[in-house]
Amino acid sequence: QHLTAVQAAAAVGEARVEGDALGSTEIRFDPTTVRSGQYRFAVGSAGSATLVLQTVLPPLLTAASESMVILEGGTHNPWAPPFDFLQRVFLPLVNRLGPRVEASLTQPGFYPAGGGSFTVRVRPSRSLNRLALRSRGDIVGRRVTALLANLPRHIAERELRTAVAGLNWKADCSSVTTYDGVAGPGNVLLIEIESTKVTEIATAFGAVGVAAEAVANQAMKQARRYLAATWRRLEASRLAAEQASQAKSDFLATISHEIRTPLNGILGMAQAMQRDELSGPQNERLRVIRRSGET
Repeated sequence: QHLTAVQAAAAVGEARVEGDALGSTEIRFDPTTVRSGQYRFAVGSAGSATLVLQTVLPPLLTAASESMVILEGGTHNPWAPPFDFLQRVFLPLVNRLGPRVEASLTQPGFYPAGGGSFTVRVRPSRSLNRLALRSRGDIVGRRVTALLANLPRHIAERELRTAVAGLNWKADCSSVTTYDGVAGPGNVLLIEIESTKVTEIATAFGAVGVAAEAVANQAMKQARRYLAATWRRLEASRLAAEQASQAKSDFLATISHEIRTPLNGILGMAQAMQRDELSGPQNERLRVIRRSGET
Protein backbone atom coordinates (compact mmCIF):
# COMPACT_ATOMS: atom_id res chain seq x y z
CA GLN A 1 0.00 0.00 0.00
CA HIS A 2 2.90 2.40 0.69
CA LEU A 3 4.42 1.85 -2.74
CA THR A 4 1.02 2.21 -4.41
CA ALA A 5 0.44 5.44 -2.47
CA VAL A 6 3.74 6.88 -3.72
CA GLN A 7 2.98 5.88 -7.30
CA ALA A 8 -0.54 7.26 -7.04
CA ALA A 9 0.76 10.58 -5.73
CA ALA A 10 3.29 10.65 -8.58
CA ALA A 11 0.52 10.18 -11.13
CA VAL A 12 -1.70 12.89 -9.67
CA GLY A 13 1.20 15.30 -9.13
CA GLU A 14 3.02 14.47 -12.40
CA ALA A 15 6.06 13.89 -10.26
CA ARG A 16 9.52 12.63 -11.07
CA VAL A 17 10.23 9.84 -8.61
CA GLU A 18 13.32 7.86 -7.73
CA GLY A 19 13.40 4.89 -5.37
CA ASP A 20 9.75 3.87 -5.77
CA ALA A 21 10.37 0.15 -5.41
CA LEU A 22 9.79 -2.48 -2.75
CA GLY A 23 12.68 -2.55 -0.30
CA SER A 24 13.81 0.97 -1.13
CA THR A 25 15.20 2.94 1.80
CA GLU A 26 15.11 6.34 0.13
CA ILE A 27 12.67 8.13 -2.17
CA ARG A 28 13.10 11.29 -4.19
CA PHE A 29 9.74 12.88 -5.04
CA ASP A 30 9.61 15.98 -7.25
CA PRO A 31 6.01 16.96 -8.17
CA THR A 32 5.22 19.48 -10.89
CA THR A 33 1.47 20.12 -11.09
CA VAL A 34 -1.81 18.55 -10.01
CA ARG A 35 -3.56 16.73 -12.83
CA SER A 36 -7.22 15.81 -12.46
CA GLY A 37 -8.74 12.97 -14.46
CA GLN A 38 -9.61 9.30 -14.28
CA TYR A 39 -7.35 7.00 -12.30
CA ARG A 40 -7.13 3.39 -11.25
CA PHE A 41 -4.81 2.38 -8.43
CA ALA A 42 -4.47 -1.28 -7.40
CA VAL A 43 -2.63 -2.27 -4.22
CA GLY A 44 -2.40 -5.87 -5.37
CA SER A 45 -2.85 -7.30 -1.87
CA ALA A 46 -4.97 -6.73 1.23
CA GLY A 47 -3.08 -3.49 1.80
CA SER A 48 -5.38 -0.56 2.49
CA ALA A 49 -6.89 1.08 -0.57
CA THR A 50 -8.49 3.69 1.71
CA LEU A 51 -5.04 4.96 2.73
CA VAL A 52 -4.10 5.28 -0.94
CA LEU A 53 -7.18 7.45 -1.45
CA GLN A 54 -6.26 9.64 1.51
CA THR A 55 -2.85 10.16 -0.11
CA VAL A 56 -4.17 11.56 -3.40
CA LEU A 57 -7.40 13.17 -2.21
CA PRO A 58 -5.97 16.45 -0.79
CA PRO A 59 -4.53 17.72 -4.12
CA LEU A 60 -7.61 16.59 -6.05
CA LEU A 61 -9.88 18.66 -3.77
CA THR A 62 -8.67 21.88 -5.40
CA ALA A 63 -7.72 20.54 -8.84
CA ALA A 64 -8.82 22.22 -12.06
CA SER A 65 -11.60 19.77 -12.87
CA GLU A 66 -13.47 16.69 -11.70
CA SER A 67 -11.73 13.35 -11.06
CA MET A 68 -12.83 9.74 -10.90
CA VAL A 69 -10.66 7.31 -8.93
CA ILE A 70 -11.03 3.53 -8.80
CA LEU A 71 -9.13 1.87 -5.95
CA GLU A 72 -8.53 -1.85 -5.54
CA GLY A 73 -7.15 -3.80 -2.60
CA GLY A 74 -8.13 -3.99 1.05
CA THR A 75 -11.25 -2.06 2.01
CA HIS A 76 -11.50 -3.50 5.53
CA ASN A 77 -8.09 -3.74 7.13
CA PRO A 78 -7.39 -3.72 10.91
CA TRP A 79 -4.57 -1.17 10.50
CA ALA A 80 -6.40 1.41 8.43
CA PRO A 81 -9.79 3.17 8.31
CA PRO A 82 -12.36 0.82 6.77
CA PHE A 83 -14.46 1.93 3.84
CA ASP A 84 -17.50 2.54 6.08
CA PHE A 85 -15.52 5.04 8.18
CA LEU A 86 -14.27 6.72 5.02
CA GLN A 87 -17.76 7.04 3.55
CA ARG A 88 -19.80 8.02 6.64
CA VAL A 89 -17.31 9.78 8.92
CA PHE A 90 -14.35 11.15 6.96
CA LEU A 91 -15.87 12.28 3.65
CA PRO A 92 -18.85 14.16 5.16
CA LEU A 93 -16.33 16.37 6.97
CA VAL A 94 -14.28 16.80 3.79
CA ASN A 95 -17.44 17.90 1.98
CA ARG A 96 -17.95 20.70 4.49
CA LEU A 97 -14.72 22.21 3.19
CA GLY A 98 -16.39 22.98 -0.14
CA PRO A 99 -15.60 20.14 -2.58
CA ARG A 100 -18.03 17.26 -3.16
CA VAL A 101 -16.61 13.77 -2.75
CA GLU A 102 -18.73 10.63 -3.14
CA ALA A 103 -17.56 7.05 -2.57
CA SER A 104 -19.32 3.82 -3.52
CA LEU A 105 -18.26 0.29 -2.61
CA THR A 106 -18.10 -2.13 -5.52
CA GLN A 107 -16.87 -5.12 -3.53
CA PRO A 108 -15.38 -5.41 -0.05
CA GLY A 109 -11.86 -6.68 0.41
CA PHE A 110 -11.28 -8.16 3.85
CA TYR A 111 -7.88 -8.81 5.36
CA PRO A 112 -5.94 -10.97 4.55
CA ALA A 113 -7.42 -11.86 1.15
CA GLY A 114 -8.06 -8.36 -0.15
CA GLY A 115 -9.63 -8.16 -3.60
CA GLY A 116 -11.92 -5.25 -2.81
CA SER A 117 -12.80 -2.26 -4.95
CA PHE A 118 -14.48 1.12 -4.59
CA THR A 119 -14.96 4.21 -6.72
CA VAL A 120 -14.58 7.83 -5.66
CA ARG A 121 -15.84 10.86 -7.53
CA VAL A 122 -14.21 14.19 -6.67
CA ARG A 123 -15.79 17.48 -7.65
CA PRO A 124 -13.21 20.08 -6.59
CA SER A 125 -13.52 23.57 -5.20
CA ARG A 126 -11.31 26.57 -5.95
CA SER A 127 -10.61 27.03 -2.25
CA LEU A 128 -11.34 25.22 0.99
CA ASN A 129 -13.68 26.52 3.65
CA ARG A 130 -12.81 26.72 7.32
CA LEU A 131 -13.91 23.69 9.34
CA ALA A 132 -14.85 24.23 12.98
CA LEU A 133 -15.79 21.25 15.15
CA ARG A 134 -16.40 22.72 18.60
CA SER A 135 -19.03 20.20 19.63
CA ARG A 136 -20.62 16.97 18.45
CA GLY A 137 -24.19 18.05 19.02
CA ASP A 138 -27.02 15.81 20.20
CA ILE A 139 -26.97 12.10 19.39
CA VAL A 140 -29.60 11.40 16.73
CA GLY A 141 -28.74 7.87 15.66
CA ARG A 142 -27.20 4.65 16.96
CA ARG A 143 -26.40 1.64 14.80
CA VAL A 144 -24.54 -1.62 15.25
CA THR A 145 -23.68 -3.47 12.05
CA ALA A 146 -21.89 -6.78 11.64
CA LEU A 147 -20.25 -7.34 8.24
CA LEU A 148 -19.85 -10.98 7.30
CA ALA A 149 -18.34 -12.83 4.35
CA ASN A 150 -17.96 -16.60 3.96
CA LEU A 151 -18.54 -17.24 7.67
CA PRO A 152 -21.44 -18.66 9.73
CA ARG A 153 -24.16 -16.10 10.49
CA HIS A 154 -24.21 -16.95 14.20
CA ILE A 155 -20.86 -15.12 14.56
CA ALA A 156 -22.45 -11.83 13.57
CA GLU A 157 -25.55 -12.49 15.66
CA ARG A 158 -23.47 -13.11 18.79
CA GLU A 159 -21.51 -9.92 18.19
CA LEU A 160 -24.71 -7.92 17.85
CA ARG A 161 -26.33 -9.40 20.96
CA THR A 162 -23.25 -8.65 23.02
CA ALA A 163 -22.89 -5.08 21.75
CA VAL A 164 -26.56 -4.16 22.08
CA ALA A 165 -26.76 -5.56 25.61
CA GLY A 166 -23.46 -4.00 26.67
CA LEU A 167 -24.40 -0.55 25.40
CA ASN A 168 -28.02 -0.86 26.61
CA TRP A 169 -29.30 -0.02 23.13
CA LYS A 170 -32.46 -1.28 21.46
CA ALA A 171 -32.19 -4.47 19.42
CA ASP A 172 -33.75 -2.84 16.36
CA CYS A 173 -30.66 -0.67 15.87
CA SER A 174 -28.58 -3.76 14.95
CA SER A 175 -28.25 -5.53 11.59
CA VAL A 176 -26.15 -8.04 9.67
CA THR A 177 -24.71 -7.30 6.22
CA THR A 178 -23.50 -10.37 4.35
CA TYR A 179 -21.35 -10.44 1.22
CA ASP A 180 -21.23 -13.29 -1.29
CA GLY A 181 -18.61 -13.92 -3.92
CA VAL A 182 -15.78 -12.12 -2.17
CA ALA A 183 -12.24 -13.42 -1.73
CA GLY A 184 -11.70 -15.11 1.61
CA PRO A 185 -13.59 -14.82 4.90
CA GLY A 186 -14.20 -11.53 6.64
CA ASN A 187 -15.91 -10.11 9.71
CA VAL A 188 -16.10 -6.54 10.98
CA LEU A 189 -18.28 -5.07 13.72
CA LEU A 190 -19.21 -1.39 13.37
CA ILE A 191 -20.72 0.70 16.17
CA GLU A 192 -21.93 3.97 14.71
CA ILE A 193 -22.86 7.03 16.78
CA GLU A 194 -24.44 9.78 14.72
CA SER A 195 -24.70 13.27 16.19
CA THR A 196 -26.08 16.44 14.65
CA LYS A 197 -22.62 17.76 13.78
CA VAL A 198 -20.39 14.71 13.42
CA THR A 199 -20.51 10.91 13.21
CA GLU A 200 -18.13 8.37 14.75
CA ILE A 201 -17.69 4.66 14.03
CA ALA A 202 -15.97 2.28 16.42
CA THR A 203 -14.57 -0.77 14.63
CA ALA A 204 -13.41 -4.24 15.62
CA PHE A 205 -12.24 -7.06 13.32
CA GLY A 206 -12.95 -10.73 13.70
CA ALA A 207 -9.93 -13.02 13.65
CA VAL A 208 -9.17 -16.72 13.93
CA GLY A 209 -9.28 -17.79 17.57
CA VAL A 210 -11.06 -14.63 18.78
CA ALA A 211 -14.58 -15.15 20.11
CA ALA A 212 -17.42 -13.06 18.70
CA GLU A 213 -18.08 -11.68 22.18
CA ALA A 214 -14.48 -10.50 22.43
CA VAL A 215 -14.79 -8.71 19.09
CA ALA A 216 -17.91 -6.94 20.35
CA ASN A 217 -16.14 -5.95 23.56
CA GLN A 218 -13.30 -4.36 21.56
CA ALA A 219 -15.72 -2.20 19.61
CA MET A 220 -17.73 -1.35 22.75
CA LYS A 221 -14.60 -0.18 24.54
CA GLN A 222 -13.95 2.35 21.77
CA ALA A 223 -17.59 3.48 21.69
CA ARG A 224 -17.74 3.92 25.46
CA ARG A 225 -14.54 5.95 25.45
CA TYR A 226 -16.04 8.22 22.78
CA LEU A 227 -19.32 8.63 24.70
CA ALA A 228 -17.48 9.20 27.99
CA ALA A 229 -15.50 12.02 26.39
CA THR A 230 -18.79 13.66 25.46
CA TRP A 231 -20.10 13.48 29.02
CA ARG A 232 -16.80 14.79 30.40
CA ARG A 233 -17.09 17.84 28.17
CA LEU A 234 -20.70 18.40 29.21
CA GLU A 235 -19.75 18.12 32.88
CA ALA A 236 -16.87 20.55 32.37
CA SER A 237 -19.25 23.01 30.69
CA ARG A 238 -21.72 22.68 33.58
CA LEU A 239 -19.02 23.32 36.17
CA ALA A 240 -17.71 26.28 34.19
CA ALA A 241 -21.23 27.76 34.08
CA GLU A 242 -21.66 27.27 37.84
CA GLN A 243 -18.29 28.88 38.52
CA ALA A 244 -19.17 31.83 36.29
CA SER A 245 -22.49 32.27 38.12
CA GLN A 246 -20.74 32.17 41.51
CA ALA A 247 -18.14 34.66 40.31
CA LYS A 248 -20.94 37.00 39.23
CA SER A 249 -22.63 36.68 42.65
CA ASP A 250 -19.34 37.33 44.46
CA PHE A 251 -18.67 40.38 42.30
CA LEU A 252 -22.12 41.85 42.92
CA ALA A 253 -21.80 41.26 46.66
CA THR A 254 -18.39 42.94 46.75
CA ILE A 255 -19.35 45.90 44.61
CA SER A 256 -22.55 46.38 46.61
CA HIS A 257 -20.52 46.56 49.80
CA GLU A 258 -18.04 48.99 48.29
CA ILE A 259 -20.85 51.27 47.11
CA ARG A 260 -22.93 51.07 50.32
CA THR A 261 -20.08 52.11 52.65
CA PRO A 262 -19.47 55.62 51.20
CA LEU A 263 -23.21 56.00 50.52
CA ASN A 264 -23.96 55.58 54.23
CA GLY A 265 -21.55 58.39 54.94
CA ILE A 266 -23.27 60.66 52.44
CA LEU A 267 -26.71 59.89 53.90
CA GLY A 268 -25.46 60.53 57.42
CA MET A 269 -24.06 63.94 56.46
CA ALA A 270 -27.30 64.80 54.63
CA GLN A 271 -29.30 63.97 57.77
CA ALA A 272 -27.00 66.13 59.90
CA MET A 273 -27.25 69.06 57.48
CA GLN A 274 -31.04 69.05 57.75
CA ARG A 275 -30.66 70.34 61.34
CA ASP A 276 -29.03 73.50 59.98
CA GLU A 277 -30.88 76.53 58.74
CA LEU A 278 -31.07 76.02 55.00
CA SER A 279 -32.92 77.65 52.18
CA GLY A 280 -35.87 75.96 50.50
CA PRO A 281 -33.87 74.77 47.45
CA GLN A 282 -31.12 73.42 49.72
CA ASN A 283 -33.61 71.40 51.77
CA GLU A 284 -35.16 70.03 48.59
CA ARG A 285 -31.75 68.88 47.39
CA LEU A 286 -31.11 67.11 50.70
CA ARG A 287 -34.45 65.31 50.43
CA VAL A 288 -33.52 64.12 46.92
CA ILE A 289 -30.20 62.77 48.25
CA ARG A 290 -31.92 60.87 51.07
CA ARG A 291 -34.66 59.43 48.85
CA SER A 292 -32.07 58.28 46.29
CA GLY A 293 -29.93 56.60 48.92
CA GLU A 294 -32.85 54.80 50.56
CA THR A 295 -34.24 53.39 47.28
